[in-house]
Amino acid sequence: MCIRDSTTNVRISHSPDKGYGLQACRDIKEGTTLFRVPRSGCYGASLHSDADADPQHGDSQFELAAALLRDWQLVDHPFAAKLRMLPATVSCPWTWPEESQQLLAGTELD
Repeated sequence: MCIRDSTTNVRISHSPDKGYGLQACRDIKEGTTLFRVPRSGCYGASLHSDADADPQHGDSQFELAAALLRDWQLVDHPFAAKLRMLPATVSCPWTWPEESQQLLAGTELD
């Protein structure tokens, strides 16, 4: 099913191994803005927004992962339904074999 209007031409998709997502229904010109999501609509928006810039706040990725683990089971959390849509497992770089982790050399995940 494609959502067609003057600003987008995408379809909602689901795959058992990757979960839910959006796919383009047509070619998209490079540089085209596809979505605008208000900060209040983003999970983790209430976490320290300057965690990456300020070392005293610590690791923002760790902070977000810890919040996800904490909030995953909260039935009354505003994002409860969305969190339950996340896949049960994901391939995280720290779980990759060492030879695959070497591909990250020179990136921010190194």
